[in-house]
Amino acid sequence: MTLKWKIFRLANIAEILLVAAFLALILIKGRLSFNNSADVIGLLAFFTVGLIIIGNSINNVLLLGVLSAGSNPPFPRRLLFWILAVLCFLTFGFIVVGLIASYPMLEKTKGFNKNLDPWLITVLIWFLLIALAGFYLFFLQIALFRKIKKKNSEAVSILVNEIGERVE
Repeated sequence: MTLKWKIFRLANIAEILLVAAFLALILIKGRLSFNNSADVIGLLAFFTVGLIIIGNSINNVLLLGVLSAGSNPPFPRRLLFWILAVLCFLTFGFIVVGLIASYPMLEKTKGFNKNLDPWLITVLIWFLLIALAGFYLFFLQIALFRKIKKKNSEAVSILVNEIGERVE
């Protein structure tokens, strides 16, 4: 495995740890309220997003293991790979939009002073780290898909050549 894929594996593990720690932080220190159904739906959506990101990163690590072993991933694994990749890309897009939408709230405080809630700063920093790592992973996922496609093409051509040799 080349250095590029080792960094990709480490970035996926870091993403898993970042998101899991953030979700744990929300559960432990968060100001959660279950007063109405909107709060519950929002919390469920938030945790679903976190689980999608974690699932995508776990799938990437497992897929790298399959490719490192020299075998081709089965079709369901490739399909899951693409579904999770698209969901993660959309998730990271929503995170960036959320960061941009929260900027006016930060601007009203006239800089980082004691009026700015430390909890808000923590959440924004975590979102930023998760989003940056996520976009990096997404672009390497595209390269990983190309690698899978190339490996499948090679396997098919070897199979066709073997069948051709048997016929002759």
